[in-house]
Amino acid sequence: MSFLCGCFKPTTDEGVTNMERGNVSDAVAEKKEKYSSDFRGPIPTEVKAKENYFYCTCGKSRTPPFCDGSHMGTEFSPLMWEAVKTETVYMCNCKQSKSKPLCDGTHAKLPDVETLEKKNARGNQPEKTEVQEKDQPIAEDKTKAKVMAEKTKDVKKVETVEVAKEAEKPVIAKKGPFPVDVKAGETYYYCTCGKSKSQPMCDGSHSGTSFKPMAWTASEDTTAYMCGCKHTKNQPMCDGSHAALPDVETMDVKKVETVEVAKEAEKPVIAKKGPFPVDVKAGETYYYCTCGKSKSQPMCDGSHSGTSFKPMAWTASEDTTAYMCGCKHTKNQPMCDGSHAALPDVESFAQPVEDYKPYVVTAVETVAASVVKLTLECGSLDLGALLDGRGSHFYIKANASDGKEHVRPYTPFVYPGVTDKFVFVVKVYPNGVVGTKLASLVPGDMLEMMGPTVGAKYNMEKVTRFGLVAGGSGITPMFNVIYAHIKWAEEANKPLPAISLIYCNRKEEDIIMKAELDALSAEHPGFKVTYALSQPAQDSGFWLKGRVSKEMMREHLPSPDGEQTFLCWCGPPGFNDIVECLAKDLGYENTYQFG
Repeated sequence: MSFLCGCFKPTTDEGVTNMERGNVSDAVAEKKEKYSSDFRGPIPTEVKAKENYFYCTCGKSRTPPFCDGSHMGTEFSPLMWEAVKTETVYMCNCKQSKSKPLCDGTHAKLPDVETLEKKNARGNQPEKTEVQEKDQPIAEDKTKAKVMAEKTKDVKKVETVEVAKEAEKPVIAKKGPFPVDVKAGETYYYCTCGKSKSQPMCDGSHSGTSFKPMAWTASEDTTAYMCGCKHTKNQPMCDGSHAALPDVETMDVKKVETVEVAKEAEKPVIAKKGPFPVDVKAGETYYYCTCGKSKSQPMCDGSHSGTSFKPMAWTASEDTTAYMCGCKHTKNQPMCDGSHAALPDVESFAQPVEDYKPYVVTAVETVAASVVKLTLECGSLDLGALLDGRGSHFYIKANASDGKEHVRPYTPFVYPGVTDKFVFVVKVYPNGVVGTKLASLVPGDMLEMMGPTVGAKYNMEKVTRFGLVAGGSGITPMFNVIYAHIKWAEEANKPLPAISLIYCNRKEEDIIMKAELDALSAEHPGFKVTYALSQPAQDSGFWLKGRVSKEMMREHLPSPDGEQTFLCWCGPPGFNDIVECLAKDLGYENTYQFG
């Protein structure tokens, strides 16, 4: 049983919001008479596990022990406290506890004093303090003070309004979303000012400003991605507005000089003198590399870290092929505007200086709707580069009907015991140029590829637990990781490292190579696969319902443990952003994003 510190006197006044009531239960409200303001001991309070409560620290609340906003205009702010379990706790009433909001017995050591309400009860005339006495103007100055006040009233009003307009802008709490596990029917109070220490929820830090928390009720059990920059047009949800904001700590801090110096000193690397053709889907957001250093051109892979560059978020309006700038000098980011033609000849940073080599296709198999499995002869290729479990990939090119060249990376894998072949699993999209070419191949065809290029970097000897998160066709590099470690364990005569996979899709028919994954799980006790479907046809014990969430990862993946745990993921751009946020929130340090 826990003990919480607070004074209790619930109210039924109209105008007191749910937040101001602090979610006070009916059982607590019935104790109004017992825990009046002159009661100084702890208040028994029924709380529910994982719910947030806003504890009154000023002592003026009419709904103790919870905040009702009475601290407005003071230096006090409510204390947000999350219940660990459903129980009765004892909250501090004297407001002197060193274990707030829990009572620590301090009230027993306090001298007898009259409470604020008792003082006011004596004719409702609070005693004047020494400071108040000194601050009273003498009688002959009252008329003069009144005249001066009238003259300056309008001026002060204008100045106050202008200052308020300038000063009251939301603080950027985080340039990205906050993943929050929410429950259907529960109401959450979203911070709009950005100053809360309990982001993304309100903790009362908006006190004295024009900002107010936003009440939002969850319609389902899910992970909600709430705006961290406070500039979304879809409060409280993130809409990507953070990508367009300047790189500042808060909206009140200006870094004009720093930005100007950075612009002068840091120039983008020319990744390619020409555009990158990218097959995009309507409604999906893509993060374009602006620094030119990314190995996943034209998309960002985090290589800008430590520079003034930031990726540019761009949302496709239709299914099409977008021609994104490779030289990083376009004036129409992320699209190519021909600026590369005026640049001097330089060596491309992102593209490996290698030739495309031909490989013979030996088998083509349809493994799911719009998914093909290609088997190729390795020829002179050393398969060791594909057996290190790092998700090494090849670049494959194809020409569109208009003659423009498209290049896409694909990750192959090698089955244990096979020494002369490797496999690609390819998702074919209606407007995908490279994927369509691969689906049209037949045994005996030659496929030109460049690579392989090394992917993830980790110490196979040190890592004992793997967490894999895949979305849709992002499963392909996971096969590379899984089969490589099966081969390594067999050759080293060691047990297979614990590998846990969460595989997310919309529907059951979208799952790629499910039979093969199930067979691997049955044959190798160290490998566990969990399926998650956002639109399942029916409930079943074979999969989880919903999108990837913090709760899902916490339950089905190994816990973070420094270098011993390695977490990697692959999927559509939006999916990757979400998993990256969740991984950081859960404390994973050894991570990698494929693709």
